Amino acid sequence: MEGIKNYGRPPKQKTITKKENRSEILDNIINEYCLKRNSFHPSNPSPNQFIGKLEFRMKKYYNNLYKSRIAFTE
Repeated sequence: MEGIKNYGRPPKQKTITKKENRSEILDNIINEYCLKRNSFHPSNPSPNQFIGKLEFRMKKYYNNLYKSRIAFTE
């Protein structure tokens, strides 16, 4: 029974009671949003990692298929 963990309810979050704290948190969120909003540049191409990995896998697949065909015909 020593290694059993309790997976009950998550701990309660602290509630913010003061309006000052709420406004500070809201201001922080808005400031962070404004910083990230301006970092998007649609003229720069995004690195499409999925397509690159897919092309690599397909090349390996067809190379292996070609090699197995040559070995089968010999």
